[in-house]
Amino acid sequence: DGQVLTSTGSGVAWEDAGGGASALVASTVLSSAAASITLTGFSTTYDMYRILGTFSASAYDYFRARWTADNGTAHSSSNYAWNYHRKSSGNDGYDKPYMWDITNAGLPITHQVGTFAPTLDAIISNPKNDNHTPTIHGLFAIGSSDGASNIVGVYRDQDLDVGGIELSLVNGNNFTAGTHVRIYGLNKS
Repeated sequence: DGQVLTSTGSGVAWEDAGGGASALVASTVLSSAAASITLTGFSTTYDMYRILGTFSASAYDYFRARWTADNGTAHSSSNYAWNYHRKSSGNDGYDKPYMWDITNAGLPITHQVGTFAPTLDAIISNPKNDNHTPTIHGLFAIGSSDGASNIVGVYRDQDLDVGGIELSLVNGNNFTAGTHVRIYGLNKS
């Protein structure tokens, strides 16, 4: 019946269960190879989003991303700024058409699976907020000598209405079957 037993301070009572502070908004598991992955569903319902993914590629390549409109169309103008720091090296970009769009020094995606599959765990802030720029920050990790990278990416237009995110590879290789990505909506309270 949707109720839970709660403490009233002087006893107990049945009350309606809360809606929770998070919910699955979008999810995909590739059943075949794909050049890009687009997930939409951002709304004003949530304060921020958490994106979790495990990736593999048809050949060694480098990860990149950009925001999309509600219909999945990518925001492709050169308004992205980004940075990452991996072990003792790092890189950044400004006025770019993607976040983390760099070859031979970027965020590696390998064709390996299991232990060495790259993972993404990041928070997306302000996708539907006209007063702040959309931002992603988190960790991109690979279980090999490439290690882990702290990442951040922004779109330098606070009026941008972000409806989702597009993930792709720099050199045009495909994400392989089994690659999976989930996005959860999060509320501060």
